[in-house]
Amino acid sequence: MKLKLIFLFITTVCAMISAAAGYHAPIKSVTVYDSSAMVKRGITVNIPAGKSVLTLNGLPQSADSNSISAMIGSPDVTITAVSLRYKVQPQPADSDVEKCRQAVMKATDARDHNRDHIRQVEAEIRRLKQLSPTAPQRKADGKPKEYDPAAADAFLRYIANALATQYKTLRDLEKKADILEKELTIADETFQKLFSRNQISNITAEISLDAKKAVRAPLEISYLIRNASWYPAYELRIDPENEQVQLACYALLKQSTGENWQNIPLFFSSAIPSVSADLPQLATKKITERFEAPTPQPRPVYQPRVRKSKTALRKIHGAKLRIEKATDQAPAMEKQYIRQQGIWANTIQFNDGSQIIIREPLQQISDDTITYRTKDGKTASLDLKKIRQISAVSVASQGLDYPAHTLKNPASTSAGLDFKFASAAPVNAPSNGQYQKIPLTTKTLKGMVYYHFVPGKSIHAYRKCKVYPEKALPLLAGPANIFYGSEFVGNTDLPTILPTESRYFTVNVGVDQRIKVKRTVRQKAENTGMFTDLRKTAFEIETIFRNTTGKHMKYEFLEQIPSSATDKIKITGRFLDNVPLKNSGTFGRDVMKNLSPGATARHVVKFSVEYPANYIITHRIGNGRPTPGFGVEDDAAKVQK
Repeated sequence: MKLKLIFLFITTVCAMISAAAGYHAPIKSVTVYDSSAMVKRGITVNIPAGKSVLTLNGLPQSADSNSISAMIGSPDVTITAVSLRYKVQPQPADSDVEKCRQAVMKATDARDHNRDHIRQVEAEIRRLKQLSPTAPQRKADGKPKEYDPAAADAFLRYIANALATQYKTLRDLEKKADILEKELTIADETFQKLFSRNQISNITAEISLDAKKAVRAPLEISYLIRNASWYPAYELRIDPENEQVQLACYALLKQSTGENWQNIPLFFSSAIPSVSADLPQLATKKITERFEAPTPQPRPVYQPRVRKSKTALRKIHGAKLRIEKATDQAPAMEKQYIRQQGIWANTIQFNDGSQIIIREPLQQISDDTITYRTKDGKTASLDLKKIRQISAVSVASQGLDYPAHTLKNPASTSAGLDFKFASAAPVNAPSNGQYQKIPLTTKTLKGMVYYHFVPGKSIHAYRKCKVYPEKALPLLAGPANIFYGSEFVGNTDLPTILPTESRYFTVNVGVDQRIKVKRTVRQKAENTGMFTDLRKTAFEIETIFRNTTGKHMKYEFLEQIPSSATDKIKITGRFLDNVPLKNSGTFGRDVMKNLSPGATARHVVKFSVEYPANYIITHRIGNGRPTPGFGVEDDAAKVQK
């Protein structure tokens, strides 16, 4: 019994000594969010019976004090409080500060004196290089004295020796300059460190515990830390022989938190952590006889407008309100709206609390609408009534593997859902602010390679691939490097594909130079009748290409039939491979054909244009200027040979 009491006493004393000295809890895991990270540390500790306080040392200065929490792995122990303690360095003595200041001044004077000496030596070297033997002096009768070779040789030797001496002095001074610069840097760092008042030297976590008995249990603390972010990135390796695609998912990690993450598992989340635990409160509402509308607040996306000078007289007659304007009001001025140009990062917060980031210029076209162009060139619009705030920052492209304006914020592309991805292995992530590519997972997916022909725009055969991801694998928008076999094709941007959406996406995989495309345009003009004033031009567009790949190939063929902007010009006789077409436009997109090796494909598009004889036919491409002609060119001369 006595031995048990002695052992219990020794254990309690050791636990109290360890608690007083403090523990160092290593990092167990890190979960990275869009602009922060949740760090978890863990250690097994000895806890004495009763109330005690444990101290954990070595926490970073950027830890958020509002987010720290602790958990103990024993039912006999209760955590009563968790807090951060900041240890501040004492103020240095005035004599120490003055001594450091004198050391800095002395090192600065020595460096400046050495620089002056270097400038004097360089000036002397330039003077010696300009010296040359003088011409022989003349006698009293005007005849030149005889040339003395010995004197000239002695003068040249003097110049060479003087230059050698000056060059040696210059080299010694340059070596001394490096030493003086290092001494000045050390003195300046010492002075700045000493002169900094109230500098935080250490951060500790104090955990108050209440234990029913002395136990040994695992302790875990977690806290939120800033200056960490991640972006999704991918690699697609297409195997055309087996119709498979190897999809490798990565996380581009960038962290400057002040602590190095060494050999720990990392997790990457698309959620936005919330530190605040305040619950929403409902204010009391009362209906009274009189209601005064609040003063409207200007929207943050509006630019300041010039107010018009008005004189408004309000007269109330029953329920009618009449506003009379003064006759001397200023002339109406044009409204000023947002017009962004260049590269912008627009963080848009909506009234419902959601947030998106648009890395494209915004344009405000009315009081209630702003527009921007998406990655595929389409125009999208937003309702200003649903927007609470817009924070716009002009950014420039950085020289990274993945420029800033192509990276996708995971929180803004996940449709508000929380997806969590784990690193494939423990990671060493130093706090240097540089991008680091972290492997997440690699999947072998089903893929279908086919060819894409648009002979009206290009004579090349473009390869495309449909990729079918797994249903359990969510993909967040991000850049991707494309490989076709062992050949690097280029990079593209993958869209966000959630588990509830359509499970495929398409990527471009370059041009196949083996396939030759020939396009021929034939047109025939004729009058529609002897007594009519109409003309008719019939077009026949023929496209021919051959499968020279040595295997079966699937392809899609696109051709376009022009449309008319007026009722007097009619498009008739529309056919694609002898199949009648009802309307003009682009055809063949949904026609996936299979061509055997060595076979030749031939597609013919026919249509006719009827127009009055006194019309001058023009065409317009996009928003460009009108150009004479029908807009159909013969590309037979552009065939690749």
